[in-house]
Amino acid sequence: MKKAMLACLLIALCFSFSAFAESADCVMSAETLQDKLDNCPYYFYLLDIRDKKQYNDAHIPHAYSVPLADLHDTMKQVLYSRFSYMAIDVAVYGDTAEDEEKAVRILEDLGFTSVYRLNTLESWSGRLVSQHDERRILGYWDTTDIHGAAVDQTILRGHKVTMVHVWATYWTPCDHDLSTLARLNREYGGDDFQVVSLVSDVLDASLSVVDEKVALAREIVREVEADFPHLIPSHDLFWSIIGQLDAIPTTFFVDETGMLIGRSVIGSLDYAEWAGIVEETIEGVR
Repeated sequence: MKKAMLACLLIALCFSFSAFAESADCVMSAETLQDKLDNCPYYFYLLDIRDKKQYNDAHIPHAYSVPLADLHDTMKQVLYSRFSYMAIDVAVYGDTAEDEEKAVRILEDLGFTSVYRLNTLESWSGRLVSQHDERRILGYWDTTDIHGAAVDQTILRGHKVTMVHVWATYWTPCDHDLSTLARLNREYGGDDFQVVSLVSDVLDASLSVVDEKVALAREIVREVEADFPHLIPSHDLFWSIIGQLDAIPTTFFVDETGMLIGRSVIGSLDYAEWAGIVEETIEGVR
């Protein structure tokens, strides 16, 4: 009888320890989060579950604003039938551990299997950004172009408007798009305007450069004589731009400081349509 009771007690302790370990495992350290942000695969969500005003005032870079009250409905929309996001890593942070634990339960109930919490924003020692800061999406960065030359934010200086075109080598109409933008760059280029591109698909899932893809991009650019800079996304550029896009190609405009201006365009336009948007954008900064 005593042996049976002892066995039951040991089993209960094992279950208790397992539950404790599982609970402890759901806390992601600030160091691990920083590593995720720096070297993460494509599918990782960092969710700020505080209210919108708090998020707008200051939040962890690359976090999405999803207030706790909206979390269930918002994340349910992310799960659609053609692709399952349930196995990706999701991290949440808020003002209190209680709110974070509620968020973890909501996400697990939806079917997400790798959910973590930061143990409140106070545990984060890295930098915070405001919503205004994040509009300066090309503020501070450095990378290389497809020919290996170093490029940084100084490429924007001396141009009131820079059109940034994000494209991919797999996009069939890219030849036409790049040819059209090269014409725009030749006819409007100068102090008022320039075109720069980001080639979105030259990185693998670990954000390492794929040389074969870069070579293909060079070949396409040469064939259509798209004689403007074509950049390889650094980690910063990936997270601030490509990781935020809904579709490829996307084109947007920034000023000399890297601040978003004017409108963004998804897809392709003809030369006359682009020319009208370029003229409108230049006029808006004069």
